[in-house]
Amino acid sequence: MPLLHVRVLCPPELTGEVLEAFGASGGAVHLARQDGVALGPAEDVISCDLVRQRADDLLAHLRTLGLAERGAVLVAPVEAVMSPWAEQAERFVGSGAADAVVWDDLVRTATVAAENSRAYLAFMAIAMMVAACGIELDNPILIVGSMVLGPDYAPLSALAVALPMRRWRLAGRALATLLIGFAVGIALTAVFGWIMRAADLFEPGTLNKPHPNTGFIWRPDAFSFVVSWLGGAAMALSFTTSQVTALVGVVISVTTIPAAAAVALNVDDGFYAAGRGAIQQLGINLAGIVLAGSLVLLTLRLKTLWDRRAAAGKAVPRS
Repeated sequence: MPLLHVRVLCPPELTGEVLEAFGASGGAVHLARQDGVALGPAEDVISCDLVRQRADDLLAHLRTLGLAERGAVLVAPVEAVMSPWAEQAERFVGSGAADAVVWDDLVRTATVAAENSRAYLAFMAIAMMVAACGIELDNPILIVGSMVLGPDYAPLSALAVALPMRRWRLAGRALATLLIGFAVGIALTAVFGWIMRAADLFEPGTLNKPHPNTGFIWRPDAFSFVVSWLGGAAMALSFTTSQVTALVGVVISVTTIPAAAAVALNVDDGFYAAGRGAIQQLGINLAGIVLAGSLVLLTLRLKTLWDRRAAAGKAVPRS
């Protein structure tokens, strides 16, 4: 049964309200209280194991008490538990723990994903350079490898989280990280293409030559939007359920990094129709991913609010 261990450090004057919040959460078990054991102004420690479906409401309640400023709230998953009280709480709350979204934790994850860094920019550039080699050699294995290397899913995920939750500052940061990553990657890949041509390893006019295995990169069609839409929906679900294997599948389904590499080669080698197609492919994929991901997360958010209203007034039965 998925449980979360919640540990709160709070000032003594808030201890009673924190205990009341745990009791009203509708899914807290193994409640423990330690007075005056912590150093500093937040002296009391209160902990419990919480049914995942109730985590979002409890964290929101603790935030209203000011614990984000006057104390600390720590949340960690419980890997295994053997407890009749936990089973009772799970039965009372009902099914759906695996699908429950802890929105506060999701926003924190998105905030980290939206951060720009040297490593992020380096991976963007390296992934596009690998894709450029794949385009030159018409090698789909290198194209897939570049998709796996590309870290653009992180700011894309953050943007998809921020929009339905109206976190505009987070959305702006994620969008800036995304655009800067593509701009730096395209610029460095254009330089890489020039060096490779100077070394006679890339042929001039690469994008104008037949590419039966990789030509789809700069030839967008209706399936470009369909696949990006499905990929965005899967990305949102993997982001909320921590399904890393599903996220890998999303990464190698959409053509963002290879399309950006094609843009870089086009900038370096002259402006051809293929370059316009690559720009269109990139735009279609990015738009489809963000729109679908935001719609899925908005649906999940509305479901959370609906469940919260339906659960109002319920309390854990005393054992």
